[in-house]
Amino acid sequence: MAHKFKVGDTVVRVKRSFRNMEVGALGKVVAAHRDHICLDGRFVEEHSPIYIRFDPTYFELVTDLPKAPVKPNAFNVGKIDPNGIDQHAPGAKLDHGKPRHGLVLGSFSNALTEVAKVGTFGANKYTDNGWLSVPNGVGRYTDALLRHHFAEAGGERDDPESQLSHAAHRAWNALAVLELMLRNKEGN
Repeated sequence: MAHKFKVGDTVVRVKRSFRNMEVGALGKVVAAHRDHICLDGRFVEEHSPIYIRFDPTYFELVTDLPKAPVKPNAFNVGKIDPNGIDQHAPGAKLDHGKPRHGLVLGSFSNALTEVAKVGTFGANKYTDNGWLSVPNGVGRYTDALLRHHFAEAGGERDDPESQLSHAAHRAWNALAVLELMLRNKEGN
């Protein structure tokens, strides 16, 4: 049974995830045979170009699905338009797979305002961004997070000193731990 694919086509997997190629992943056709297609392995796995044989009924041409969701992989983050628009066509934006900060900042505006109040309380009590210099910050802010967790679990909604919720304190401490871990990772 013949299919519509030809060498050079970019395809998107539409059913049956396999190994590192999940539904929504992109591939480049390097061989098109009567009953199967081969995709460039660089689009499938994170190693040298190998050619992997696939059933063509699991794929659609990217141009056939202009609004199809495309999942990022190691090779296409920031290199393709999420709607399949050619990068040189009007309206293209190569932001596929990049973080969408607005989903966090907009969706959690109330929660982040409370976390900002905790940060302001700490800055007024100590100093602006002094938490970055605390020795063993990851361990100490993890301990603080857990203290707020257990205080709330014990029935205390708000921190008695700051009058802010323990949940907001936990969130601030979690962000501090994550930030310190990421900065330490960058420094190594």
